[in-house]
Amino acid sequence: MIVRLSTGIAKQLCNGLFRAAAGITFDAGVLEFRSGAPPASPDLTESGDLVCSVTLPTPAFTDATADADAAYGAMAGTWQDLSADAAGTIAHARFRRSGDAGGASGTAARIDVDVGATGSGCAIEVDNPVLAEAQQFQVTSFNFNVPIGDSAEA
Repeated sequence: MIVRLSTGIAKQLCNGLFRAAAGITFDAGVLEFRSGAPPASPDLTESGDLVCSVTLPTPAFTDATADADAAYGAMAGTWQDLSADAAGTIAHARFRRSGDAGGASGTAARIDVDVGATGSGCAIEVDNPVLAEAQQFQVTSFNFNVPIGDSAEA
């Protein structure tokens, strides 16, 4: 199957996922960082131990940008936790919208992503994925893209 997306629709998809004016919003939502393997689906209950959480700023994301290959979503503002909840090694994270209390849900808008140190190539990169309890923590980048044209083959 081949699906080819225009630059315009790819940017709208990015913005629709992350920008309040365009659709679903994670503004003032929570980004939970957890140890261990993620659940098989964001619909399932969280897995692993909660190491730290970040309350996302408003706005949480910039408008999507694009090049010849993809539209890109980028984080806005500073994403940090001044005091980690527990000691642990972060392996994955979950975006939850404001008001989402967690647990299993087939209707809540959520995204699970991999996490690694800066330069790892993971969807979210952090200054240090191995934290002590009460240690300060910061996200250094969030990488999300929607492929355009021939790169969107499924």
